[in-house]
Amino acid sequence: MSSFQAKITSIVYGSLMVWALSSIAVNNAGAQIKYVYSLDFPLGQKAAYFEWVASVADVLHAPPEIKRIISYENYFGASPHRFIEFEFDDVEAAARYFNRAEVNQVFEDIVNHSLTGRVTVLKLKGEFTKQSRVGELDFPEGTTQHVVLVDDVPWMPCPPTLPTGCEMAVLEGNPQSADLFTVRFRTGAEFVMPPHSHPKEERVTVLQGKMYVAFGVDGTREKAKQFGPGDYYVNARGAVHTVWADEASVIQITGIGPWEAHFVEQ
Repeated sequence: MSSFQAKITSIVYGSLMVWALSSIAVNNAGAQIKYVYSLDFPLGQKAAYFEWVASVADVLHAPPEIKRIISYENYFGASPHRFIEFEFDDVEAAARYFNRAEVNQVFEDIVNHSLTGRVTVLKLKGEFTKQSRVGELDFPEGTTQHVVLVDDVPWMPCPPTLPTGCEMAVLEGNPQSADLFTVRFRTGAEFVMPPHSHPKEERVTVLQGKMYVAFGVDGTREKAKQFGPGDYYVNARGAVHTVWADEASVIQITGIGPWEAHFVEQ
């Protein structure tokens, strides 16, 4: 028995997963499976948790067995603070995924970055299930086009989790759902988005003004790359970067949600 398997009776994420795999494998072959982790952030360590997640994201996404990984934060801020879904076509794919040494190591390490871990295993059932593909738009009956004219863009204040001095508008989809979305951000002059990262690639088109992007925790305005109207760039997931606008600017972001910004503690 390996050292990992020997921990099967302890409250450790990896050992919970081994138990879950062995307990459902017999009766659920061929059924779509989700493993849902719930956890709490250690006191004052939320930013450190996100930094660790960014460091292991590529390891978790790389294996071909994983179909999708989605994370959710408790809307009410209560315990458990966060939920992470690992979706597989069937339990056999899940078993191959969690038996990989590199994935195994991540789940061994997660107990050093979170509290009160728990695993729930879900089996997809067909009743009341509406399947839709990413990017599919449900048009109202009798319509064949979704339009947002420039004079009708629904600007609203940015959420309080973002710096002041910006507005946003959702043109399509929901940035908090696991589907295609398009949003615009409008800033005033001297706007700064301090060092942060995103769990997914960020695809940006500059529509107005000038934006400056510098990578790294210590990125500076002087070393930032400048982008103007018509320019397009993609920031890698997990890459810490800072954004500046020195005049009124508008950018458009299209991506697959949920969209999140994880700020680096200064």
